Amino acid sequence: MKRNSSKPFRANRRVLSAGIASALALAAPAAIAAPNVWPVQNCNDTGAGSLREILTAPTTLSGDTVDLTARTDCVNSTISLQLGEITIAQDSLTILGPGSDKLVIDGTNLPGGNTYTSNSRLFTHTGNGTLDIHALTLSGGHIYHTGNGYAALGGCLFSAKDVVLESVDVRECSAQSQGTAYGGGVYAKGSATLDNVTLFGNTAAGNQVRGGGIAALGKVSATGGLTKNNTANAGGIALGGGISARGGVSLDGTTVIQNAAVSSTAFAEGGGIYTRYDLDLQRATISGNTAKRSDGSNAGAGSGGAFSFFGPVSISYTTIADNAANGIPTNSVGGALTTLGDFRMDHSTVSGNTTTGAVGGIFKTENCGGCTQTFYMRNSTVSGNHADLTTGGVDIGAAQVVKLLNSTIAFNTAGKGQGGGPGNYFPAGTGLQLYGGTPPVAVQGMGRIGIPISAPPVGKPQVIVKGRRAKTGALSVPLND
Repeated sequence: MKRNSSKPFRANRRVLSAGIASALALAAPAAIAAPNVWPVQNCNDTGAGSLREILTAPTTLSGDTVDLTARTDCVNSTISLQLGEITIAQDSLTILGPGSDKLVIDGTNLPGGNTYTSNSRLFTHTGNGTLDIHALTLSGGHIYHTGNGYAALGGCLFSAKDVVLESVDVRECSAQSQGTAYGGGVYAKGSATLDNVTLFGNTAAGNQVRGGGIAALGKVSATGGLTKNNTANAGGIALGGGISARGGVSLDGTTVIQNAAVSSTAFAEGGGIYTRYDLDLQRATISGNTAKRSDGSNAGAGSGGAFSFFGPVSISYTTIADNAANGIPTNSVGGALTTLGDFRMDHSTVSGNTTTGAVGGIFKTENCGGCTQTFYMRNSTVSGNHADLTTGGVDIGAAQVVKLLNSTIAFNTAGKGQGGGPGNYFPAGTGLQLYGGTPPVAVQGMGRIGIPISAPPVGKPQVIVKGRRAKTGALSVPLND
């Protein structure tokens, strides 16, 4: 018997393949539409072609761009919002302006007074992506919640996720509440990325306050720009007069000056910057910031310049100068910087910082038991700092590895040469204070360090100091026991 030909099988296979291809083609998703660019047609607060109408239109989709570059024709270069905040519901959206000096989105005429759950900020981003704003000035947004329990978040700008700002000025915005107030200018529940951004004259005020200029639950990363004259004013705890970020702060070429964290009953930390975790400063200037108690109060203060709670801290080519921590003396520390994490500073200067308490310059203490803590300073200077109590320059507590390389700690002053209390006094170094830990503590370097040096007894943690020249100041090594 002759076998059946294979041709019908091949033909059937071709038919089957064609059917599958057709089915797949029918099931394939339609091509994704390209993002749209929506030009704003006028300078009105509402109506056809206005910024509000385009931002809230159902046809404006996630990924689109709202274009304000042609709006250089507004009276006083301003679009004045009067009918309330504008809600941006898209996950991700870009707002493109003509330049921060050419167009202002202003909220001065938004409803004032006690608004409870409604807000008079400029933009409220409720999407789960990134709000991206370029080349605009945001000013005059305000939140005022007198009812306790109503949080005030972001005086000019709120995002439920991430914010990117480029060449944007955020000025004279405010977030005020009897309870929580975060971000006088900007608040992000995610992270904030700033490029050439100015945060100026913004205020957060309440009982628990974070970030007079900007606050974020994630990380704040800034390149260039200026954070100046912002205030976090709290009845209780104030964290970060200029910048507050739980997830870390990274600044490159950024200037943070003349900001204040103020408390009337508890404490203020980080006049310029507060973060719970990483602090990375490169080519930055942190100057003239203050963590302080309000007049006549009994609040404490921690770190006028920057406060990084758990760290680590990395500082390079940076100046931290003329900052102050001014609270009740026994509860104030760190005129320049305080951290509980690993510390590294390279090619930087810490000078002219002061405190009404202890440690005028850098206070480094521990944040964990049994871990290796490091203090590393190279090609850097700590000079001219002052503490009304003990240690004008650097206080290093419980760091197992301490390295001072080609660095100077000199001309620092302190009001007292000893710490502790009756029956438990210990000598305190004016320039550098070291507390012995369980392992040996090594201080090495080829820089200049103050004298005299008091070494620990035999059998106790040892300190090794190497240097070329001696300058005014003092180094002491008291022991924990």
